[in-house]
Amino acid sequence: LTSLILFCLVALAYGTEKIFIPLAPESVKFISSQTIKSSQLGDVVSSMLGFAVKPEDPWNSLSPMNPFKVPKTTIVLDFDGFDGDTTLDVPGHSFPLENDASMQKQLELLSERTLERFSDQEPVVVYMKTGDKLYGAKMAYPELLLPVSPEVDSRLKDAVKDADLVKLLRDGTFNASLPGDDLFLVELHTARLVIDQLAKKASKGSAPSVVWLRLSGLRHIVDRYTDESYQASHALRLIRELVERTKKMLKENYGQKALLLVITQNDKSSGLVQEVRGPSWPSQNPQRNR
Repeated sequence: LTSLILFCLVALAYGTEKIFIPLAPESVKFISSQTIKSSQLGDVVSSMLGFAVKPEDPWNSLSPMNPFKVPKTTIVLDFDGFDGDTTLDVPGHSFPLENDASMQKQLELLSERTLERFSDQEPVVVYMKTGDKLYGAKMAYPELLLPVSPEVDSRLKDAVKDADLVKLLRDGTFNASLPGDDLFLVELHTARLVIDQLAKKASKGSAPSVVWLRLSGLRHIVDRYTDESYQASHALRLIRELVERTKKMLKENYGQKALLLVITQNDKSSGLVQEVRGPSWPSQNPQRNR
């Protein structure tokens, strides 16, 4: 009986942890819906970006890539808080995610490859926990993050003035003075600012970009209000709108040179997020890691 319960819990976690690919160049083709392990993710994304990799544990759902038709701009929206009762529907390809290792190492692998190949083009390679202080990212990319304050409190003050969020604050859906609510609002506002800045960057050249945005505020909304609450429903709606906003921006500004990944995971089901919440990803300051 104990084994059966454990199996069901594991299956439930895998069932809600997913990787969605709502936008990719036509050259990125999939032949199956095989589960992606977190330990494979660095090689999988590297392959999509045209790197020749020979993984020890290959993921067999990706067709061979045309190295001349690969994405130049990649955005990863990484959301926490998706347990068995909280799910996200995203149009496009989707694959079950198995958290078997720290994703931070996969991020570093992708960072090293991108910075090495495109060192002469000053690529943007950054991992941001959007609810944290952002001094490292601001130092590395001051122009890209010009309107983004490194201080969380400053970004919260800006978030409560956001036209899309004001109504939800006025009608009491969210309370910016409550822990958890404030984090969700800050993360959402920060992600929107970064997405808008990447749209402006499109007109300034073709240097490759890999931007990984981590948003964990949904976890706190669900913990405070429950997954069936009015607040959780609105939080999911805002997350879907962020995904659509990002997809639209990439299509309009980067066309066939864009890749968008959306990750939904549950940090209570593995040690993944706890590891990622350690020291900042070194590639926040690429000049120190070349």
